[in-house]
Amino acid sequence: MDNQHWDGETDFQKVFDLILQVVVNGNLKPEQMIKRLFVFTSDQDFDDASFNSWETDYEAIQRKFKEK
Repeated sequence: MDNQHWDGETDFQKVFDLILQVVVNGNLKPEQMIKRLFVFTSDQDFDDASFNSWETDYEAIQRKFKEK
């Protein structure tokens, strides 16, 4: 894997959007949710990325889960 070329970026919101979609589609209860997620990456180019400059990715992800 060290020799693999990758021009992509790490987009945590997309990852959590997919997890949220599975939760909603599966009608999962809070006790059925994963409690912890570990992410290992060597990507130094994280998306800044919330669509709102005043909201971090973490805050956006939390908001999306609370809204559902």
